[in-house]
Amino acid sequence: MRETNEQTAMRKHESAEPSNGTVLLAARGICKFFGTRTHRIQALHDVDMDVREGECVAVIGGSGCGKTTLTRIMFGLDTADAGTVRYRGGLLAGPRSAAMRQLRVESGIVFQNPFTSLDPRWSAGRSIAEGLVVRAARSGRRRHSAGDGEAIDAAVRGALAMVGLDPDDFIGRYPLDMSGGQAQRVAIARAMVAQPRIMLADEPMSAVDVSGRVQILDALTEIRRRQPHMAMVIVSHDLGVVQQLADRIVVLHDGRIEETGATGDLLANPQSAYTKQLIAAAAW
Repeated sequence: MRETNEQTAMRKHESAEPSNGTVLLAARGICKFFGTRTHRIQALHDVDMDVREGECVAVIGGSGCGKTTLTRIMFGLDTADAGTVRYRGGLLAGPRSAAMRQLRVESGIVFQNPFTSLDPRWSAGRSIAEGLVVRAARSGRRRHSAGDGEAIDAAVRGALAMVGLDPDDFIGRYPLDMSGGQAQRVAIARAMVAQPRIMLADEPMSAVDVSGRVQILDALTEIRRRQPHMAMVIVSHDLGVVQQLADRIVVLHDGRIEETGATGDLLANPQSAYTKQLIAAAAW
């Protein structure tokens, strides 16, 4: 049987990467345009990227290089103009596709600004529990027993503790009563409470101060320690964070993959002039 162009691209891509885990999320030939018919700007040019079980992949590059656009497409938050994304082998073919539904259930997402991603009217406990409550409702049970409530409360408290926040202190707090670092850790707890198979953290430290960044880095490091099989994609400008968290780096430049490799190797011996420039300009 003749293989498709997508299968050919996947075979070539996988042969160039070490096979150290099952591919969970795979993008092939991703193209994205913005603008109007008369003035179109291509944000992504035929991009391929894999995320494997248990690894942390950092996507780095200058502002406007396409990092967030690519990761949003891969996690089903935006659509590509060309190319495909597969989750656990299933094609993300619209919001009602089986693979998209599975990805939504099995992924957690942390956005850049916690004060826009958290509902200011909801306590930390309610925000973190929301996904569990919705999942229970979708299971077909309209009424929840006391045991359900106790299980959700225990999961919320466990998620808060995992990100270094005292459950008794924070479960009833509202976003306006938190620092930026605390609010972002609540957002991380919300993403982690259902024990996802894969998580996206899009510039999770850019909207907080230095002390908050340290707390968030500690929280993400602890998550990786406790959830070794979970995959993570982190978009970041901070190479110090990338060095501590990531197993592999993907460098984007003008919507194209400039370079990719194991974190230690790429940071110590970058091959492209652009990557060398990024590393030289970074504040570690």
